[in-house]
Amino acid sequence: MEKDKSITKYLYNRTIFLNTMIKYTEGKEIVRPAVTRFATNSISLQFVVMKKINLKRMFLGPEWMATKHSKTLECIEVVALVFNDGF
Repeated sequence: MEKDKSITKYLYNRTIFLNTMIKYTEGKEIVRPAVTRFATNSISLQFVVMKKINLKRMFLGPEWMATKHSKTLECIEVVALVFNDGF
């Protein structure tokens, strides 16, 4: 759950990445408000797992690589989380 929160928080705090993520996830957003906070986190985690391949494509795509943010340590850590086999 913590890894999912890190990925989600990173993407949602940067508009350029959020727009790219929505493009690669077929117009869907990761965060969908639910009745309780626990349900929101569970729904978010489920979505990230379902769209993991699309998120990997996004992180390897030209839009992502062209941004200056893609080379920051924080971004590299988030990308590593998505590509981690244990995730």
